[in-house]
Amino acid sequence: MLRPVQKRTVAEEIIDQIKGLVREGTLKPGDRLPAERELAEQLSVSRASVREAVRALSLMGLVAVRPGEGTFLNEDVGTVFRGSVSAKLLMKKSQIIELCEARRLLEVALVRLAAKRATSDDLTDLRHCLFRMEQSLGTHQVFIREDYAFHLMVAKAAKNDIMADVLETVRDLLMEVQRKVVAVAGAPQRSFQFHKAVYEALVRQDGEGAAAAMEKHLQDVQEVVLAVYERSETGRTD
Repeated sequence: MLRPVQKRTVAEEIIDQIKGLVREGTLKPGDRLPAERELAEQLSVSRASVREAVRALSLMGLVAVRPGEGTFLNEDVGTVFRGSVSAKLLMKKSQIIELCEARRLLEVALVRLAAKRATSDDLTDLRHCLFRMEQSLGTHQVFIREDYAFHLMVAKAAKNDIMADVLETVRDLLMEVQRKVVAVAGAPQRSFQFHKAVYEALVRQDGEGAAAAMEKHLQDVQEVVLAVYERSETGRTD
């Protein structure tokens, strides 16, 4: 059963409760979620928090929002859970490097495709996401979520479902890396500028420009997170 929210951010707790209902089989693929007002009442939260949680679940590929009909659990929701890679695996320096290498191979290719295939709706979604990133520069948890959303939107704009699914499987790892990055002074601002450069290149349909901007961004992420890792290993502080 759903229970009143008591800890963490409200949206995160809503997301975890819905995921829990899926795992235990209470919610099944194709099921319709309770209406926004009903969910808010059951969870003792605001409707705004419910909307935020639903938007995040949609980006994760767990639900589909159908205007005029409601929010439904996706038919392939099981693959999202089976394919998820736990952030607990990210423990060694070598694994951090391997993840960053994999991101370059995948996301640089995706952004080149997106430059050719992105629709006006894709670009609008990316622009809105970029705006939310800028507005959340002082709020790490929100910034991390919007950062991941931007990358997933690029993958979807590339119109290659298999590559987008691969990116989704390492979601937890990517967000864990980003938690380390945003804690470093100046890193979120740099990250935003890199994302802005990617977006502007996509608008120009400049595949090489978008690829170069993504490459610089991912290189910066690797350098920052490795520096954080090395400081934690040696016990040094700034």
